[in-house]
Amino acid sequence: MCTIRAVRAIRDFIGNALQMKRNFSITDFGNHLQPHSFKIQRPMTFDYKLTKTYLAFDPLQKEPLTSSRAVKVLNVSVTCTSFSHILRKMEDTIRNRVSGGYISITNTESIYHATRIPSHFNYINNADFSCCDGVGVIIAGRMMGHKIPRLHGPDLMLRCSECGVDKKWRHFFYGGRDGVPELLSEKLNEKFPGLITAGTYSPPFRPLTPDEDEAVINQINRAKPDILWVGLGLLKQEQWIAEHVGKINVPWMIGVGAAFDFYTGTIKRAPRFFRRIGLEWLYRLAFEPRMLIRNFYSFSLFFAVIQDALRQNHMKNHRHPRA
Repeated sequence: MCTIRAVRAIRDFIGNALQMKRNFSITDFGNHLQPHSFKIQRPMTFDYKLTKTYLAFDPLQKEPLTSSRAVKVLNVSVTCTSFSHILRKMEDTIRNRVSGGYISITNTESIYHATRIPSHFNYINNADFSCCDGVGVIIAGRMMGHKIPRLHGPDLMLRCSECGVDKKWRHFFYGGRDGVPELLSEKLNEKFPGLITAGTYSPPFRPLTPDEDEAVINQINRAKPDILWVGLGLLKQEQWIAEHVGKINVPWMIGVGAAFDFYTGTIKRAPRFFRRIGLEWLYRLAFEPRMLIRNFYSFSLFFAVIQDALRQNHMKNHRHPRA
């Protein structure tokens, strides 16, 4: 009963927010809600600057970053870069037909699991790019002293699809229920006429046998894709990619389970308004109660981030001079 009431309350909140959207522009909304910057004084001297940036997350905004650098959130790598830089790197790799590259779509829940599962930790830290995919990672990064841009996985798929039309990039879609990868290909082709689909495959809801896995590998290699999109859901898709690096001859593999759902209509994506202010998770929670446990992972991570941030800040501000 409490869960039902909570879901109803969230839906009411979203309804009110959408009503506010009709009355205010996104800029005005941010200005109305923008808190003042402040600083917590000693002994807890970590600088929390709450600016409008927290209320205007736009994954499609033009970012000035022309290179990339990795920062650490709880020792998990997150790449500070831009879509344009990623696309240039992808283009170079595809042109030279270099295999084995992959991109990690890293959200707060993913970092939570990385702190507990060594294989997932290694997957993220060994990726060519670890793209921040959530407001939680951005806020966690700010607590650690990093400015991390948001690079949403489904938006990366759109960028690659658009960019790849003229460059003749070949896409392979692996994952989803029967008919989902084919529908995804159809929807993307409607949006980006000329998009090349090298192949699709919908795996069964069980581990593949060695023979089945070998057949899938051969099917993908024969198709010669430039980008292999994997939609199996968090942890499963990352594990699958890690196990197949070096076995599949493809320049890039990217796990984006949410994109398979959003662009085929299986799950309704949050309106742009909610994505801009960083509340996409709240919208999904209202219509997908199963997301509650996943958000629990995200909120649990914040306690560890805050603790680590305060510890680092304490060490920084209480260093004893050398004798």
